[in-house]
Amino acid sequence: PGRRFTRLVGSDMSTKQALELVGRVPGEPGGRVGYMALNGNHVYLVNADGLQVVDVSNPAAPTVVGSYRPRGDLGPVAASGQHVYVVADENCLAVLDASKPPRLRRVGSSTLPDRLMGLALTDKHAFVLLSESLHVLDASDPTALTEVGVCAGLELAGSVTADGLLAYVAA
Repeated sequence: PGRRFTRLVGSDMSTKQALELVGRVPGEPGGRVGYMALNGNHVYLVNADGLQVVDVSNPAAPTVVGSYRPRGDLGPVAASGQHVYVVADENCLAVLDASKPPRLRRVGSSTLPDRLMGLALTDKHAFVLLSESLHVLDASDPTALTEVGVCAGLELAGSVTADGLLAYVAA
């Protein structure tokens, strides 16, 4: 009564008919989901309990297979290859090794000068949106992120997506 539960819901989009609910994460995985990212057969959910890793290889039976629970709050999340990038403590981009989902471990990070509002990844770059600027990090070595560019003057920036070397910012 009065409690909220996280539900990851999958729908079959192969037909133009009514959508069908095909699966849910069982149990109480930690409250309302704030952010999520899909990478291969895993969905990464950020909620009050931290980062949950959900195996969706069988959409009818998604299963929580791992988690990461740092001390502070988590924000936007993105995943690429064997790594998950998640905003930690508002101004830190943490990189997690996700090669073994039950044992996520932090392998790198980058601290930025302001609160991180958004995050997008390409093959070799992390585009990190702050409240008034976009920072581009070289992510070719996720254990040693290096800033390679900044675009300032983005007032009221709210969201970012990227493709190749182009970033698109909603401001």
